Amino acid sequence: MQRLRAVAALLTFGLFFGLVIVPSFLVLRTWLKIRRASPKDVRRALASFNIRYWAYAFQAVSPVAGLKVRFTGDWPCYGSSPRLFLSNHCNLADAVVYAYCLASVGAYNTRMIAKADLQSWPLIGWFACDNGYAMVTRDRSKRAQGESDFDVVRTAGALAYAEGANFGVFPEGSRFRGPKPGARRQHVGDPKPGGFAALCETMPCAHIVVMTFKWEGGSGGATLGAINSWIGKTVEVHWKRERSVEAQQALPFLERTLDEMEARLASAI
Repeated sequence: MQRLRAVAALLTFGLFFGLVIVPSFLVLRTWLKIRRASPKDVRRALASFNIRYWAYAFQAVSPVAGLKVRFTGDWPCYGSSPRLFLSNHCNLADAVVYAYCLASVGAYNTRMIAKADLQSWPLIGWFACDNGYAMVTRDRSKRAQGESDFDVVRTAGALAYAEGANFGVFPEGSRFRGPKPGARRQHVGDPKPGGFAALCETMPCAHIVVMTFKWEGGSGGATLGAINSWIGKTVEVHWKRERSVEAQQALPFLERTLDEMEARLASAI
């Protein structure tokens, strides 16, 4: 039964993506070109499109998949910006849940730190360009001489702050796939503070919103193919509001935040 439900959910997503998201994106791109929109307007429109339509995708798929979201904690003020959104990342389904969460608080104009490789992916690459995202790569050979990922994030953060946009970041750097031998935390990884520190430096007055994604039954490192991790599951999203952080305090802040996430994730949903 779960396998049939997973097939139905993925088919629903595929149809929604092909019949709604892609045509809507092409219409938006064409309209922006006809209007000769400024780069600022293009970034705002495309970043907002990503959050809005991936949230729509979640709303289309969740009834079929039996996927539910339960919010707890300090509900952020609707539409207030700029803000930095932090969350753990343990399941590929987090992407649409993340968009749904941001849409729920009106944070449509949110840029992200994302892998540069996404820009070369078929179809998905369309949504990773010209939207103000910080596209990073750990392969220095692929970067222009003298340009680091820290520089990329700092530039994107300064642009977002000047334009009143939000920024989203996964402090672990990538999807958590389970604890390493001897790791102090069993449900979240170690912090990668570089990107967050760059954003704290360039977005100095941005308040921080921490989201803890807690999947029913746990789902460390799960892919969409691991249907037991998301079909018929509830994901609890706990909000916590924090004040802005200075760049030199980025690592202590992330250590404390991940410790709090660890304590919350260790208990049963």
